[in-house]
Amino acid sequence: MKILGMVFLSICPILFGLSKANYLKKRQKTIEKLIELLNYIIAEIRYKKTDILTLIMNLSLKESFKKLEFLQNLKNKIKLKPFPIAWASSINESNLSIDKDDENLLKSVSNILGAYDSKDQIVALKHINSQFKESLKNAKENYLSKGKIAKSLGILIAIAIVIILI
Repeated sequence: MKILGMVFLSICPILFGLSKANYLKKRQKTIEKLIELLNYIIAEIRYKKTDILTLIMNLSLKESFKKLEFLQNLKNKIKLKPFPIAWASSINESNLSIDKDDENLLKSVSNILGAYDSKDQIVALKHINSQFKESLKNAKENYLSKGKIAKSLGILIAIAIVIILI
């Protein structure tokens, strides 16, 4: 029984460290997808002058954006609510693995789409895109530093628990 307890106590910090590192990696991947999403939206507005409803339907059908679950929610909500409200509530209801600042930045996209002419939308979306690129840079740095620390710390705590209990 003592061995079982020791195994359980030593596995917990390892799992915690791995889950923290996994969150940091997931945040990085999500921001990369959001940058790709903004680039796609900019291209659609610039070259095709696509309206919002068609744009959202196209985005929700694209295979590369399936991991951004808020787009699926948005496709259903956009028919029932005004676009900015549907966009924000879809983001709130999804699990994007991003910080609050990134979430608020993503929500601000709804205030741009359809609110200005195409040139102004593109300029504003490029500005948001550059902010996401800065966020991505920070997310990569966080993963490299804090991700390794979380994994290592989890393993070290587990070893310490085993040593103490032996």
